[in-house]
Amino acid sequence: MNQAQPSPQRPSVALVFGGRSGEHPISCVTASKVLGAIDRDRYDTVAVGITRAGEWRLVSDDPADWAIAPDGTFPQVEDTGIEVLLPDGAGGGELRLIQGGALVERRRVDVVFPLLHGPWGEDGTVQGALDLIDLPYVGAGVLGSATAMDKAAAKLRFLAAGLPVAPFIEVDARTWRPTPPTLDDAGARLGWPVFVKPSRAGSSLGVVRAEGPAALAAAVAEAGGLDPRVLIEAEIRGREIECGVLGGRNGSPPRAGAPGEIA
Repeated sequence: MNQAQPSPQRPSVALVFGGRSGEHPISCVTASKVLGAIDRDRYDTVAVGITRAGEWRLVSDDPADWAIAPDGTFPQVEDTGIEVLLPDGAGGGELRLIQGGALVERRRVDVVFPLLHGPWGEDGTVQGALDLIDLPYVGAGVLGSATAMDKAAAKLRFLAAGLPVAPFIEVDARTWRPTPPTLDDAGARLGWPVFVKPSRAGSSLGVVRAEGPAALAAAVAEAGGLDPRVLIEAEIRGREIECGVLGGRNGSPPRAGAPGEIA
């Protein structure tokens, strides 16, 4: 396992990736890109992989180890035997490395760069844990992360702000029954086809295009396997435009990047 020795002169960045969600391999590929792009002359890196079982482990910080293999195989975090524990108090700033049940090293960390995708990471949970110990991190905070991850919650906030959204119906897959009135209501309100998706999942996992009532029940069941809260949305034909916005520092206004179209 490759992990460069830290320097006291450079800020130390802990990159956290993997995780328990279905987007585990996508998170690992994201880590490969960030590890390959970060300036090692300016920053020390500590690669922290979370296994599919939720175990935090010290792993290689070589970007090649987290890239998609030539045969198309996606990477995943395995148990390296070196457990990573967060600082045991606010403001500590030291990760504790445990091997064989014993503390073997304390590794300084100045900021955490969460690269997790999906639940148990992108949804404000890890952000909340870091807030509890005053450990700085990159990206949105608890509320912003949780709201952005939850499509239904985000839509309600957009509507409250007067922004248009795709017409939708939110259902609970645990109690929803595909009776004719429910199917008819979806068709009458949204038209056909509709898109069915888990409210709190990403990377298009669980997204199904339902052409009519016969396909809707199966689509809700598939999406509900990832999240009991499911959205049924009207089809929207249009262009997809993205625009990144960064919050300003020390009271300065936010900065927006140039819009880009998703081809």
